[in-house]
Amino acid sequence: MLKKAIFKYKKNSGDSFFDLQGAQNELFSILVDFQKFCEDYDIQFSLTYGSLLGAAREKDIIKWDDDIDLMMTSDNVSKLMSLRDKLSDYNLCSYHYSSTKNIYTNEVRIYRKGIYRLLEDNNKKFLTPLCVDIFPFEKIDNYDADESLKYEKILNKITKFKKILLLKESKYNSKTKLRYFLRQIKKMMYAFKTSRSLHKLIDIEISKLYTGGDDYSYFSPFANESFKVTYKKEFFDKIIKLEFRDMMAYSIADYDTFLTKVYNKWRVPVDRYGGSSNDFVFVKRESEIRK
Repeated sequence: MLKKAIFKYKKNSGDSFFDLQGAQNELFSILVDFQKFCEDYDIQFSLTYGSLLGAAREKDIIKWDDDIDLMMTSDNVSKLMSLRDKLSDYNLCSYHYSSTKNIYTNEVRIYRKGIYRLLEDNNKKFLTPLCVDIFPFEKIDNYDADESLKYEKILNKITKFKKILLLKESKYNSKTKLRYFLRQIKKMMYAFKTSRSLHKLIDIEISKLYTGGDDYSYFSPFANESFKVTYKKEFFDKIIKLEFRDMMAYSIADYDTFLTKVYNKWRVPVDRYGGSSNDFVFVKRESEIRK
């Protein structure tokens, strides 16, 4: 378990640097081993968001992406976390932010020791692991019109806490000194709300959305601004494999519905090459890599 997901970079004599293409190769290696782990322990997942888009449209990772996105239902995430010690057998590690037992509201991240992304903010350098991100899909009651106000209030609270949390955990990528200064002022407004306490508040609110029983759907509490996009529980029942570079990766069978909800005209490529991801530098720290 990482003490911090982002920490200050201190130059190491064994460090070597590589580009986005090299990072994508490392991500695929992590995904191959993680898929083997999930097959061995009967854990179900699917590609999601940009990675599902890349597999469905291009049979490869999108050329500017510097992560791989997966999704799991909450039951599968709980099973994964109960077996997290077994990840080391596959040369993998994991971390997450949740502070409530058996609820993992933010991404669970799978990484390999010694492989990092180098970040810069106001001439300060940070490292963060290069990760395959898992988005949990939590249960939510199928509520009727009479109950809608209750659930809207809960979802609005989650939105509020999420925005504060993103502000608190932001440590890099300031475009200007003025923006950096203004962000520090905003952070001070929430000085007494720690990241841990905010995650706990979010977990508590999410636990109110599902009261038990078989009449429920799934939603992702952190993946989108709109929490109102839900998926029937049967949506995750049928899983297929899609060609994803030189592997066959798991995907929900009805990926068209999912991608249309998220991206609308997802089959039409968007040229974002040259975006900020291409400015990232990646670090391999030989002293931490398992031989």
